[in-house]
Amino acid sequence: MRSLVEPRARCQDARVSKLSCGGLRVVMTVGLGVLACSHAHGLAGRGGGGATKPPVDAGGAPGERDPGAAKTPDRGAVPDAETPAGPRIGPIRRAAPFVFVPHPGTATLARVTKTLRAATMGPSAELRVEIGCPEGARVVDRGKTLRLPLGKDEARSAVVDPGAQWIAVELARGRIEVFARAQLRRLGTWDGQQPIALASDLLVMRHDCRWVGVDPSKPDATPKVLADDVCGDVVHVDAAVRRISIAQPIPDGAGVRAIVHVGDGGDPVRVELPTDPPLGAAAVSADGKILCGIVSGPGKPTLQCRPLAGGPFERVAQGVVGPLRFATDMPRLAFAVALGTGNDAMDLHVADFDQRFVRKLGRVHQHRFAFLPGGDRLVAYEGGRGIVFQLDSGYLVPFGGREDDWAAVVPLPSTQDAFLATRLHNRCNDLVKITLPKD
Repeated sequence: MRSLVEPRARCQDARVSKLSCGGLRVVMTVGLGVLACSHAHGLAGRGGGGATKPPVDAGGAPGERDPGAAKTPDRGAVPDAETPAGPRIGPIRRAAPFVFVPHPGTATLARVTKTLRAATMGPSAELRVEIGCPEGARVVDRGKTLRLPLGKDEARSAVVDPGAQWIAVELARGRIEVFARAQLRRLGTWDGQQPIALASDLLVMRHDCRWVGVDPSKPDATPKVLADDVCGDVVHVDAAVRRISIAQPIPDGAGVRAIVHVGDGGDPVRVELPTDPPLGAAAVSADGKILCGIVSGPGKPTLQCRPLAGGPFERVAQGVVGPLRFATDMPRLAFAVALGTGNDAMDLHVADFDQRFVRKLGRVHQHRFAFLPGGDRLVAYEGGRGIVFQLDSGYLVPFGGREDDWAAVVPLPSTQDAFLATRLHNRCNDLVKITLPKD
């Protein structure tokens, strides 16, 4: 059982019990019941969010329909399919599109810094690393800014130790330099790429298809080989068990052959995947339990998911285009569905694997979107303007102007009320803080 508080909302589901008190209504979902909520403000819709018309999609179990839903199907949803017995993530039911209402307040924007390419947050909001444009890098620590002593080397990326003791910077020439947080003293230099901070004593890096681990406090120690001949992209990082998961591609082909778990203890563990048809664009939930990917076939590409440990893949939606974005702290997945109209517009959807439903949120025009901490707020870009879908309140919050060119979302640790974003400016980026209005 799960409870949600929907201010001033009108919810339609035969299996939902309601308590009403003034303008506040507490909604309790029972069993696998699906919420299909629309707001009673009666306000006109604004471009970029979900329309403020009544829901038009079917929800609930097969053969049942939402009483307030019309018969128009949602492009992104597919009916439940028969699947063999075994571990399951479904059935994932279709829910009526969430109808968002423009927030009566406005978001505030404040430029934090300019002339950078990217920013990486530490374990707390007081520490971040800014990659310079065109070169260099700087550390902002407790409001004080210091340049990293990189010389003329170009920085590509940076990671921060989960214990906030050191900072690793990937350089363009295939080297990784590590600096102590205090006084930015250089701890060591290693050959490698794609640094991943698993623990204060474990920095993982890649040499082509070999993965090695080093202890930054012991620069003279020989790096430990964690895995050999494991190519692919990292799709999951589990600091608790000191392990990364890699989507290993099919040799000389498109798609994922296996998910390979690589840690600092024991041999790599492979989870083989079917290759006919192959799974592409693999994504793993933050808890490491759900695997999703896009399967292309004779029809529209379908989003399919299953428990990572095994079991059958189950269809979640069709017409899906990448990327796939999981929330960092709950089993929710954001994805886009192509409209097939010849333009770049897409419908943004969310699949909730706890409540087992998929729901359309609204229209977007870029493939850049990300959850904020908590998993209840999703930042996306509609043309040049930014928008935040607030799943917890049903509000839509725009930010910026239509002439803006937003590049990336940088969530702030442990808060969903504000975040950072990069905005293109004179071939570099400005870092902007967006503070959302109070509900």
